[in-house]
Amino acid sequence: MQLARAREASDAPLRSLKAMAEVWPIAIAVSAGMGLIQSWNFVHSWQALGQVELTQAMLGALPLAVAFGMLCGWLGMRRVFSRQLRPLLRARPAQQIGLAIRCRNCGGNLPALRAAELTCTYCGASNLLDAALTANAAELLAAERRQYEQRMLPWARDPSVYLAPSRAFYRYGAIGGGVALALIGCALFVILR
Repeated sequence: MQLARAREASDAPLRSLKAMAEVWPIAIAVSAGMGLIQSWNFVHSWQALGQVELTQAMLGALPLAVAFGMLCGWLGMRRVFSRQLRPLLRARPAQQIGLAIRCRNCGGNLPALRAAELTCTYCGASNLLDAALTANAAELLAAERRQYEQRMLPWARDPSVYLAPSRAFYRYGAIGGGVALALIGCALFVILR
């Protein structure tokens, strides 16, 4: 049970990455499509009626603001993921030149394959391989040493680091949706006055 829990914790960032790559673009496209259809229906009924109040116009603009907010939230979530969680998925560099790159989870040697992602044969953890493994190997080894030192201090760990993409989605989504709603509202106010 402890091994399963540790594996789930170590693969949580990878599941976040897969969800961002697979599910979110479809959800944003559906939201944008619904927003465009609802806004088009609103404009069509506005033309048929000939006159509309500002509050009705704002309700017609709301679906577009929600779609824009989702897009901003997704972009913010990707940014936070690449800065905070992607380094957690990176394999460990070789301890010396000529030795194998090591697993991020168990420290075992990874197979000598050229791929963007390798699965450890010992623990089954996914490891990302990028240019930082060779370009910044000394820096990464020093960071690994600091990480081991921090593990000795239980209060130094941040268990909520995996929630950073979700927090970023809501933060950037709210900002993007609010900005879109304010801009559309100002444009409608100018048009209707």
